[in-house]
Amino acid sequence: MDEDNKKNNAFKHGIWNFLIIRYIITSTPSSKTNAINFAQNGTSAHEKNDDGSQIHDARAAMDLHNNQSARNWMDDEVRWGIGPLRKMPSVSKILDTWYARANSATYYDQATNWTSILVIHGGNNSTTWNNLYNNLYGGHQHNVYIEN
Repeated sequence: MDEDNKKNNAFKHGIWNFLIIRYIITSTPSSKTNAINFAQNGTSAHEKNDDGSQIHDARAAMDLHNNQSARNWMDDEVRWGIGPLRKMPSVSKILDTWYARANSATYYDQATNWTSILVIHGGNNSTTWNNLYNNLYGGHQHNVYIEN
């Protein structure tokens, strides 16, 4: 079975977004918004075809949702301050939180109901796909996963 479609993939996509954002904020003079934007651009590009066109399938919907959920959580957790007064989740808090959320991820069957992931974001239409690929934020902080 394709391991890319299981709960571990939901965990992986969250961690990927978190660590990009955390690394940028802690190592460069960058704003939280710029760090989230950079993570969004890179992780969304990963879900596109080689020619840059959007992929509209179950795996892309799952990955884009999980990426966006992670960025939403990080946006809520990071607060600005000077030096040690900056509120930033520790790596262990990130790992623990997202491990628990991956383990409780909502299951969608790839053959029958994966488009329900899109319904969460507005429906199976071009506007929803564009929002998943291009928006930094959404209203969700939970994981989803599919299996063949």
